[in-house]
Parts: sequence; C-alpha cells; structure tokens
Amino acid sequence: MDQLIQNQKVQIKCEFRRQIFSFSINFPAKYEDLLQIINSTPGIRWNRHKFILKYLDDESDEISIDSTMELNEAIKVTQQLKLSVLRIFIKKRKKLPGIKIEPIYSDQKPILQKPIQKKKPHHKKYHKKGKKRRAFKKERYRHGMKNQNKNKNQNQKSKSKSKSN
Repeated sequence: MDQLIQNQKVQIKCEFRRQIFSFSINFPAKYEDLLQIINSTPGIRWNRHKFILKYLDDESDEISIDSTMELNEAIKVTQQLKLSVLRIFIKKRKKLPGIKIEPIYSDQKPILQKPIQKKKPHHKKYHKKGKKRRAFKKERYRHGMKNQNKNKNQNQKSKSKSKSN
C-alpha cells in the first residue's frame, strides 16, 4: 500500500448535473479549499443546505464528505484502491420534513424544528361546502319561486273574486 506524501498533488473529478470538471489539490487537503474550487467553477453555486459531496468507497457505497477529515479519508481510500482520480459527486440533499440540517460538533446537540403538519388541500374543503351552498341556494330559489307562484295565484283569485262581486 502506497502512502501519500505531504504536498503530493491529487487529481479530483467532480460530477454535477452530468457535467464533469477536473482539478488537482494538494494532500493533505482542506475541505474549505475544495469548496472554494467548486464555487469558482462556472455553473455551480455551492450551498451546504442544498448540496452534499459524495464519493464511492471500496464497497461501492456512497460516502458523504462534510469535513477535512472525511476529504482526506476519501483521498486515502482512492489511493488504497490504486485509482489515479478521486471522483466526487455533487448531489442535492434530500429534505427531511421538520428537520433542519446543521453540522453537528461534539459539543453541540442536534437542532430540530417542530414537525410540519400537512394541511388538507383547500379545493376539497371548499368543494364540499360549495356543493352544500349551491344546493341550499337552489332550494331557497325553488321555495322563492313557489312562494311567488302562490302569491300570483292568490292575487289572481282575489282579483277574479273582486271582479265577480
């Protein structure tokens, strides 16, 4: 197993939305330096809340890179696999409902928000009431028409009675 030497250049390829860009970085590498290089690449606006860096380890598992230690571990794994290039994938973070993603340090507790309660869609709620309202209006209209017809009939009867008298 080859050991990496201080200030040795490591070739890195980053993939973002099917675009691949390549650069080299000195070992041991700093996570902040990697982010600075990624930010300087056209078409990428790095946001730690929206994106995450990942690489494939020796068991083909996707491993996240969130710190300098994890970046250097990724470089070491690449060296152990005798690969000439470390491939990093920039992926969108999966949003978890009600959880705010913050880096957790040894002296910090995770920051959690209250779970988000899903509201029922408005259109269904008003749709039911709308049916009831329409039915009520129709019924009221029908009753109104019946009352008007009764009034007309009564008026006609009273007029005919008054004429006959």
